[in-house]
Amino acid sequence: MREKLVEKYGEHMVNQGGLIVKTSLDLDKQKMAEEILSERAETNLSYGATNAALVSMDPKTGEILAMVGSVDYFNDEIDGQVNVTTRPRQPGSSLKPMVYTLGWQRGYTPSTILFDVVTSFPGHGRNYEPKNYDLSQRGPVSLRKALQGSLNIPAVKMLYLVGVDSFLDFATELGYSTFEDRERFGLSVVLGGGEVTLVDHTAAYAILAADGMYHEPLSILEVNLINGELLDEFESDEKRVLDENIARITSNVLSDNGARAYVFGGSNPLTLPGRPVAAKTGTTNDYRDAWTMGYTPNLVTGVWAGNNDFTEMNRGAGGSTVAAPIWQSYMRQALADMEVEQFGTPKIPVPDKSILSGQGFGMKQVTIDKASEKLATEHTPESFREERLYIEAHTILYYVDKNNPTGPAPADPVSADPQFEKWEGAVQGWIQAQLEKEEPIFSEEQMAELPDDIKIEYGLPPQEEDDLHIPENNPTVTIKSPTDGVMLDERRAEIAVQATAPRGIGRVEIFFDDVLLGTLSNPPFELSASLKAFPNGFYTLKAVAYDDIDNSSETSIGLQLQSEESYIKVNWIQPDSNSTFTPDQTPIALQLNIDSPDPINQITFFEQSEETQNILEALISPSSGIIEIAWEPESTGTYRLYTKVSVEGSGIFPSPSLYLTIEEPTDEEEEEEESEQ
Repeated sequence: MREKLVEKYGEHMVNQGGLIVKTSLDLDKQKMAEEILSERAETNLSYGATNAALVSMDPKTGEILAMVGSVDYFNDEIDGQVNVTTRPRQPGSSLKPMVYTLGWQRGYTPSTILFDVVTSFPGHGRNYEPKNYDLSQRGPVSLRKALQGSLNIPAVKMLYLVGVDSFLDFATELGYSTFEDRERFGLSVVLGGGEVTLVDHTAAYAILAADGMYHEPLSILEVNLINGELLDEFESDEKRVLDENIARITSNVLSDNGARAYVFGGSNPLTLPGRPVAAKTGTTNDYRDAWTMGYTPNLVTGVWAGNNDFTEMNRGAGGSTVAAPIWQSYMRQALADMEVEQFGTPKIPVPDKSILSGQGFGMKQVTIDKASEKLATEHTPESFREERLYIEAHTILYYVDKNNPTGPAPADPVSADPQFEKWEGAVQGWIQAQLEKEEPIFSEEQMAELPDDIKIEYGLPPQEEDDLHIPENNPTVTIKSPTDGVMLDERRAEIAVQATAPRGIGRVEIFFDDVLLGTLSNPPFELSASLKAFPNGFYTLKAVAYDDIDNSSETSIGLQLQSEESYIKVNWIQPDSNSTFTPDQTPIALQLNIDSPDPINQITFFEQSEETQNILEALISPSSGIIEIAWEPESTGTYRLYTKVSVEGSGIFPSPSLYLTIEEPTDEEEEEEESEQ
């Protein structure tokens, strides 16, 4: 502040006490900040941090409400008279939100997936291979979780995608004054490889709090002469530097405490009770600087901690341990009497391009033939069909031209981007390692988004069609006996089937109408079957032959069963089969005649339409003779009515089918009824 006065009015006027200056400082908040930094100083010493600084601003005006340049102005051992708020220091990960914000502008979204796997980048003289703070790799992560978890590898990838030069231009638009020397900066700038001042940094976060409006930091409101004459009056320059929705997307991400809980835990110093707050920490790799930057819609505060002489703090002295407690304590007190304001709700886009909207991999669901492991065809039997989801994972550069992210995918990714092969190799290597270790590739959250009860495979689905289930492999099957059309006058049939197949016969199934009489696994395929349960009538005898992978063929013949020894007779009396009724003629009386020498356990009446099959009624222990029930169908249509008669000690005997149709009367029929009335 004094430097600005000297610059404008000269050393003499400032030193001679000829000016009365009205500042933007809020005295209460200034005292809070000074007291909190002083109270925290001893604790921070245990981390090897001798100093700290704080800047607090009104994001709606740019006015600096509190500024503390050191914990003790009079302590020469820590260079206490140095105002750290205006000195360039490396911001660590606290600069990451600005890189991601530029990403939103380019078309990436918080749902976009990047692979958090160790990747090599070209550097000055040697490759640059960033690591996460915990040296872990998490595979596919959304940009939301990557930013909130402060993962380094996705952040460097994000900077590569938006471009270092583009980001430095963007940072200058946000008010940063320390990025003029472009030659000094590379991909590491996103991890704090370039310096910023606490004042600039806080003002940039204020842009996010103000939905994209930049206000030049303002510390002096008025300057008067000692006689009261007004020399100057100052207002912050205001301009829009970010689209409102873009700023709101970043605030939405930074205020999502759940998205950082997997790293920081649900209870962390970046939250405020009863109030939405957006925040981000930062720590340099060598523990020389620790930051916490955060804001509500009506107050933004930045805190730095470290040593003025650039000596390292102790390991573990990060933004969340030495800066965040100061930030949280100050924000809680400073906001205590301020209105609780909510962040504006962003419209988070859902691009048509799936890679940008959250699908970081290609997915294709196909039906596989389990025998050939190729694509199923119309010849593949149901027993060998299996639905599989093939997940084809690639680096984002496979889908995105970084110079036009929302445009078409590169026709040749290898030649389209010099980083493609390194990024792709890292992704495929990590996936293969996970598969070999039988460890998950996707998080539980990501797995929950995949279809249930489906087998998942990684890689491309097969391109060839099933060549095992083909007509050429189908068995040949014939019924040797009995002969077609024969009338059986006994209640037993001697059945012989001949079957061959290129792959050999696995089984032969014998059906009498739709009733399975038996399954034969070995030749000769012969069966002596009792037909005692069937009443006299016409039937179809069918043989179905299968090989070892259920290639099948079938054959059938017609038979008539007619025997004086018929054990039980079940016949419909009325109405006649294939009769038609109108709805007003219902309910319809159904009469069935049963002749059984043995006691009947139960008669079950069934109704079957094109869509449903229902039990109409079950009669327990009825007597032989005529049975009658009333039938009232629910709708028009054709119905199949039949019964199953359970006879004690003898089995279940089906009745013939009774087909009845219910249809609305025609206009002519209705007119006839009216005339008759």
